[in-house]
Amino acid sequence: MAYTKRQRGVRACVAVGQDGVTLYGNKATFRSLAKWMTWIAASKPSEHYECHVMWHLRSNTVEKPNVFVRFDKVGRGLGRRQRGARQAFELTFMQVERADLDRLEKKGLTADA
Repeated sequence: MAYTKRQRGVRACVAVGQDGVTLYGNKATFRSLAKWMTWIAASKPSEHYECHVMWHLRSNTVEKPNVFVRFDKVGRGLGRRQRGARQAFELTFMQVERADLDRLEKKGLTADA
C-alpha cells in the first residue's frame, strides 16, 4: 500500500507540555492528516501502518522547517537527544489490532513488540 503524497502548504507545531501534546496546524496540515488517517483506516490492522507527523508532513523543499516541536518548561528534556543533536521527538499515529491494544494496556509494550 503506497504512502499518501505530501501536501503543499503544510505548517504545523507539535507542542509538548504539562497538559499533554497538542498539534497546531493550518488547513493544509489537517487536509494532509485526513489523507493519512484515511490511508491508515483503509489498511489491515495487522500491517501496523503509521503516520509520523514530523517525518510525513515535513516538506523537503523549505530551508525553514514547516513542522516543528515546542516544549514548555515542564516538557523540556522529553524526547530530546543529547545536547547539540537533532530533536528526536515524534508524534505518531498507528492502527493496531485488538490484541495489540490488550498488550499495551496490560504490559505497556509497543504495538510491534
